[in-house]
Amino acid sequence: MPKEDTPLKSLSNKGFTLIELLTVIAIISILASMIFIVGPRMIERAKITSWTQTCNELRTTAVAFYTKKAVGVDTFPPAYGYLRQAVDESLEHEIGQGHDNDYFCMIPYVSPLKYMRNYDVYDPFGTRTHDTDLDGALSLLEFSLVGEKDVRTNEYVFSQEARTLRYDGTNLPTEVDRQLHGGADISPQRPMIYIPVNLAQTKLVYEYYAKIMYDNGELLAGAHATRWDPNETFPNSPDPSNPLKKLSFPPIRYDDFILISVGPGADTGGIVTPMRVSNQARVAYTDEFLANVNKFYWYHVLALRAYYLATRDINDNKMLDFDYRNRTRSGEANPANYSNPDLCLLPNGTNGYGPLIYMPNKAASRP
Repeated sequence: MPKEDTPLKSLSNKGFTLIELLTVIAIISILASMIFIVGPRMIERAKITSWTQTCNELRTTAVAFYTKKAVGVDTFPPAYGYLRQAVDESLEHEIGQGHDNDYFCMIPYVSPLKYMRNYDVYDPFGTRTHDTDLDGALSLLEFSLVGEKDVRTNEYVFSQEARTLRYDGTNLPTEVDRQLHGGADISPQRPMIYIPVNLAQTKLVYEYYAKIMYDNGELLAGAHATRWDPNETFPNSPDPSNPLKKLSFPPIRYDDFILISVGPGADTGGIVTPMRVSNQARVAYTDEFLANVNKFYWYHVLALRAYYLATRDINDNKMLDFDYRNRTRSGEANPANYSNPDLCLLPNGTNGYGPLIYMPNKAASRP
């Protein structure tokens, strides 16, 4: 007599065996885990590629502004808070008295480039707030006016207060709240941080911090740009003079710029805002950093510091030390890749991811 079919044999006749089913389930689990791990990386890389293309578009527009001499000289647009022309330093007390527009550029760079509230060219990683260093406040270089659209002209206009008072870190509370939190018709997404500079001035800044590092023997202070003092001297240097003494503002032109995105890590790491770690917390020390700087020059000085740090390549391997891509893919966050292991730290004292840094003129990096 034929043997009666067992349940497993019956299952085999109808389809998969139990072992086959378990194998299929295991394969599906492996594929799912690969998608879970690889998928976000692919999305992130695609987003960074798109960001680079956006930066290229901004570069093209900025170069067009430069070449047509829109302000009478071949220059990239000045940044918010920069001086419009040379001033008498003794008039420092006039700042904040309701006519700052007599002295300073009072519009964000996206305005002359015709990109106001064009979120397609804003920071794709900075969509929730203008705060780029996660301290809940707006530092000077983080500030970027939002504005209101004039329905008659389709141009963006700013409040009387915003047009006549330069942001100093404590004023313009309504504007600050809009930038930190957005509003009913306002996205908190910010433009990328724009740092226009004069290249001759950046070389003087590099010389200053090189003297701190190598002549004074303060490697980390110079590498992380922890101070700015035009009155400092260098008695151990063959040339004891201070390169910062040669700076004057505004420069005749801005012949280079960089763009900074918070990147996937959502943090500029102390490049934009002077920050340090204190009691296991990151603390801004902008006031201390600017203690020896005339108020007229605050934005210029912070921008030169940011440019110095953003373009730093202290291990001389042709890679920016603080760029997110280099730190996550090429070992720039690895202490073993530096002469001093603390050189791998971001300027805020952490070993974080770092921001995304765009240099349109790569030949302008360290001398």
